[in-house]
Amino acid sequence: MLGTIFERFVEESPLSVMMRGLMERVPQYDPRHPHISTAKLLTQTKKSP
Repeated sequence: MLGTIFERFVEESPLSVMMRGLMERVPQYDPRHPHISTAKLLTQTKKSP
């Protein structure tokens, strides 16, 4: 069901509209965000001997 709705949206929407919708829903980088801090900590932990 979602596939047919998305296909119709792609056929009827210009690229600029689709890109705006995508950018509004993609999380923006924020160094204070808890998931980013956790990912950074895990990366640093894995590098430690």
